Amino acid sequence: MRAAAALRARAPSSGLLASLGLHALLLAVLALLPPAAPLIAPAERSIEVEIVTAPGEPPVRPGAAVPSRVPQATLPATAPAATPSPSAPAMVRPTQLLSAKSLADPRSREAAQALAQLAPDDRIEQLCDTEAMDQLHAWRGDVEPDRLVAYAMAQTRLDGTLFQADGAAFRSRRQWFRLKFRCAVTPDFTKVADFEFLVGEAVPRSQWSAHNLTPVD
Repeated sequence: MRAAAALRARAPSSGLLASLGLHALLLAVLALLPPAAPLIAPAERSIEVEIVTAPGEPPVRPGAAVPSRVPQATLPATAPAATPSPSAPAMVRPTQLLSAKSLADPRSREAAQALAQLAPDDRIEQLCDTEAMDQLHAWRGDVEPDRLVAYAMAQTRLDGTLFQADGAAFRSRRQWFRLKFRCAVTPDFTKVADFEFLVGEAVPRSQWSAHNLTPVD
């Protein structure tokens, strides 16, 4: 992959744009799969899940700010504004990785085969995006993610098999929220090996358009 040790800005590729339909199908299938015990699963719902990847023109990467953690309360009404902190909040490190089980399900066979045809860089990003959606779904019962934009607030970065999205955002219950996640995949690019994430505050509706965050369909 890359010899440089420093992280570089993640550039979008035509492979990602061509595979948008695949990702929407894959996540729609995964939304129907039962969550792995002992994680809490929200009520079953019928909704199309879509991961949004970078557009043809990559934005200039601003300095990514670490968002504050959403408190344990009903989203999004009580999500507070970010407040300064002497130290960054701790990332959530799940005890169980979930994307491999979702992709191994027979109902995901065609999507998994299509995923394997992507270039390594694109495959890494899609594996990590899928893990992020699965982990958010299992994190709290009142979080119902149906869309994720990895590059919303800052460009994604890739170093070897390590993928970072410091300025991501996800939509849950008609509201967008900031998200930061780091993800490492196995050397053969077939599964996620390590993952951690941090949910931030709600994104004001007035900022949605500027950050490629679509309104509720």
